Amino acid sequence: MNCYELLNVSRVASTREIKINYRRLISSNNLTGEQFAVIEDAYATLSDDQLRRAYDEQLENENSAPQLAVPVAESSNLV
Repeated sequence: MNCYELLNVSRVASTREIKINYRRLISSNNLTGEQFAVIEDAYATLSDDQLRRAYDEQLENENSAPQLAVPVAESSNLV
């Protein structure tokens, strides 16, 4: 799960939207210490412009993994 999913916001969410959802999440009384820490880290990443840009870049790189031009099942017919 990525930071945007953790905070339940879209990738184009404003800083204000991120802050509102963060506060809503941490105000929940049933969070464990680990859950709180993960949400805190996600908020720290998305609330800082430089960290958010770097994080978005990292997500883009992960999502743009090279794809095979020919599906594996069809490639066996090429020989």
